[in-house]
Amino acid sequence: MNDSIESYRKYIGLVDAEVDALREARPHIELHAEAFIECFYAHLKAFEGTQAFLKEDVLHRLLTAQLIIC
Repeated sequence: MNDSIESYRKYIGLVDAEVDALREARPHIELHAEAFIECFYAHLKAFEGTQAFLKEDVLHRLLTAQLIIC
C-alpha cells in the first residue's frame, strides 16, 4: 500500500476490516453521494465557526470536486 495512504489510515485509525466494509458499501454510497455531500455541507453551514469560510463560491468548488471524486 502507498506510504501516504497508510499514514492517513493510521492518522484516522482506519483498519483493514473497515476498508473492506467501505469497499463493499461503495456502490450504495455512490447512489446517494450527491445527497450525502449536500447534507454534510448543510450541517457544517449550521455552525458559526464554519459559516465564515464556507461561502457560496468555496462551497460550490468543494461540492463539485467531491462529486467528481465519487
